[in-house]
Amino acid sequence: MAKKKTSHQRASRKPVSKKRSSVARSRRAASSGALADVLLIILIPGRAELAGAVAGLLDLGLSATVLEAKGLATVLREDVPIFGSLAEMLPVLEGSRVILSATSRPLANEAMRFITDEVGQGTVAMTVPIERLIVTRRG
Repeated sequence: MAKKKTSHQRASRKPVSKKRSSVARSRRAASSGALADVLLIILIPGRAELAGAVAGLLDLGLSATVLEAKGLATVLREDVPIFGSLAEMLPVLEGSRVILSATSRPLANEAMRFITDEVGQGTVAMTVPIERLIVTRRG
């Protein structure tokens, strides 16, 4: 049976600062892979950069989903015929790719360093805090 702490013992315990508890939580998350506290979003403007980005992110241990995206000019050109003449004046761009990953803050920081150092120009990366995450099993 565990001993109950006295009020003196409870009061003498040092409060953990928010920063220290956050760092500890991030370290636990990085080591266990269990805690996803940010959504990493990476927009890659062309096909050439995608292969290198995906390979580097996999090397970091990041799992992600890759989506194909169209810019507004492409949507105007292809899907909204009323703007056809306007769309002809806009440059033709190849599609972008969007990489999404719910991950830990330390792993997202490593991914951001990789993107900054290794991936081509025009790439945009950001993180968004995740307030709540639910993962259901496939049946």
